[in-house]
Amino acid sequence: MKNLQTLTTPQKGWLLPILISVLTIVIFIISVISLLSGWQIIFQNLLYFPIILACAYYLKRGFIFSVILAGGYFVLMAIFSQDPGVLEGALIRVLIFILVAGVITYLSIIRIRAEDALKESEERYRKVADFTYDWEYWIAPDGKILYVSPSCERITGFRGEEFIHDPGLLTSIAYPDDRNLLAEHVCAQETTMAGGRSMEYRIITKSGGQKWISHNCQQVFNAEGVYLGRRAGNRDITSQKQAEEALRESERRLTDIIDFLPDPTFVIDTGGRVIAWNSAIASLLNVSADEMIGKGDFEHAFRMFGRRRPILIDLVLRGDEEIIKKHYPNLKKERGMLMAELEISQLNGRRVVLWVIATPLYNANGEITGAIESMRDITTIHDTEVQLRQSEERLTDIIDFLPDATFAIDTRGKVIAWNLAIEAMMGVSKSDMLGKGDYLYAVPFYGTARPVLIDLVLHENKELEKTYTNLTRSGDQLIAEVFIPHLHGEKGEHLWMIASPLYDRDGAITGAIESIRSVTGRKQVEEAFKVANKKLNLLSSITRHDINNQLTVLQGYLRLFQKKYPDTAFADYFTHMADASRRITSMIQFTKTYENIGVNAPAWQDISYLIKAAEKDVALGQIRIADDLPPGLEVFADPLIVKVFFNLMDNAVRHGGKITLIQFRAENSGNNLVIACEDDGEGVMADEKEKIFDRGFGKNTGLGLFLAREILDITGITLEETGEPGNGARFEMTVPEGMWRIAGKDS
Repeated sequence: MKNLQTLTTPQKGWLLPILISVLTIVIFIISVISLLSGWQIIFQNLLYFPIILACAYYLKRGFIFSVILAGGYFVLMAIFSQDPGVLEGALIRVLIFILVAGVITYLSIIRIRAEDALKESEERYRKVADFTYDWEYWIAPDGKILYVSPSCERITGFRGEEFIHDPGLLTSIAYPDDRNLLAEHVCAQETTMAGGRSMEYRIITKSGGQKWISHNCQQVFNAEGVYLGRRAGNRDITSQKQAEEALRESERRLTDIIDFLPDPTFVIDTGGRVIAWNSAIASLLNVSADEMIGKGDFEHAFRMFGRRRPILIDLVLRGDEEIIKKHYPNLKKERGMLMAELEISQLNGRRVVLWVIATPLYNANGEITGAIESMRDITTIHDTEVQLRQSEERLTDIIDFLPDATFAIDTRGKVIAWNLAIEAMMGVSKSDMLGKGDYLYAVPFYGTARPVLIDLVLHENKELEKTYTNLTRSGDQLIAEVFIPHLHGEKGEHLWMIASPLYDRDGAITGAIESIRSVTGRKQVEEAFKVANKKLNLLSSITRHDINNQLTVLQGYLRLFQKKYPDTAFADYFTHMADASRRITSMIQFTKTYENIGVNAPAWQDISYLIKAAEKDVALGQIRIADDLPPGLEVFADPLIVKVFFNLMDNAVRHGGKITLIQFRAENSGNNLVIACEDDGEGVMADEKEKIFDRGFGKNTGLGLFLAREILDITGITLEETGEPGNGARFEMTVPEGMWRIAGKDS
């Protein structure tokens, strides 16, 4: 490393030996001339020059040369003088020559060794610097660059020779905004004798890219303290800066996220100092982030409670069971998180209930670096829940004192209410039943755990529906009757049941409730009524039979009398008597039909089947029946409803004029269903639309439509005529909600 050698040994060659030889010869010639001239004092001091030169540059050989030169000097003096004093002085000078030669030789050896050590050190530095990953360089005191490591090209794109030839390149590649900073750094380093300095700045690479450099420089001095220049090391920290920027960006995003969280949130480090304080908590506590960031000593607790003490976020880092029991009796722990509900009587002048959650924060190595706490103002929710519990307690009290046996379940099938009446009916206490699931509430009824009516409200079960008598649906309510043999001391019990879903304020189903009433007494009355009615019907049938027999006799005698006395003066009387006789017969027939209305319990009737059954008894001729009803349409009605459809079709045939079509169709009217019977005949006059339903009105018996209304009215179905005169008749049966359904679906 030639340009690092500040102390170099001159090239010896032949010039120096010739110079020493010539100098020695000249000195001896001068000395001989001086001695021949009779001068006892010669220029012996001139011999120091060849001695010093020889010993300095030729070391041991120079020393031997110096010894010979000293001996030559003594011989020369001995030849020209026999004076003992002169010879003694010459001998002393010889010794001085040899001593000086030895000292010069010794010092030269030390110098050469030092130079060799320096060269070796420089070679080692060159090897290290050449292979270092960082960009190293050495600037001489005059500003020249003495050395640049090869790594400069990898970092900057410029070769080392370019920096050596143009030292200003070091500054020119600096990013424009950083050049003044770099110049100030260099100036401070060169004008002070301080130790190493460091800085970070940006450079523009040869390809135009931008890199971050970590710069460290150190002044260099030799052993004597002479300033030799400045050594610098530059490290490419672009990746580190990018990572730091990414980290800062991530922290900014995290800070923004925390800041815009709707819940009051703050963060502390392991020392308990606040490092994040979002807008929501600033608003809640009326304390800005500027006032809190960096604060420790439980400042966050002081702002909240007026006292400096550990709170939930601190307990995440350092658990304290005594504080937990005292301030957080309802604390929950889950996967390192702490959750609690906290009531503060005075926070900014009002009572606040907070739901609080705190959890530790970890770094990439899994070490805890702090903790975060979020809180939510649940005052309204808490108070609502309290009111709800109070309401539920009141509701439980109301259910408890209902006269009907009542119980309720949630959506999981667990009993949530079991009132006093059902305790008395089933002999099972509320404490034994509340919270029980898996259909255990059915055991007191049926002796086994199985789904019951209340479960049908929550889950459809066609097989279960078949086990109930007269199961009906009214909106979202289910109504049914069932006989349970083992109740009432194994005498059995007839039960009437109604079940309905329970809803929350949003309309979501939260469970179901069922009320049960014993109808055994009513069933007994109904059974007695049926027996009495059967007897009355038997009496009525016998009486009708006897009256009909007498009417037959009367009508026979009238005809005989009319034939025997064909006087036209009595013709009108005979006609009136015959008409009266027929009307009496019709009335008797009406009582036979009317007595059957309501005798049999209503049931689900398939409308399409009823139409087909009725049309078989109507003399349709060329008239076509069109059934446009939805498949599976059923209505809950008296079994005599088939006569309604017969009467509608029979009336159309009898009174519609020249009709070709009778059509049945259905349409929704809100939650009700309208079943229409239309024809393309003459229609009904406007002033007769209601009269046709009166008993006795009409061209035939006048009982058909009257009976039709009576039959339909048993289950709340209405019947009216709504057609336009001249455009055909239209009879509408309006079936209320719960009294119609599509088989296989809910109505």
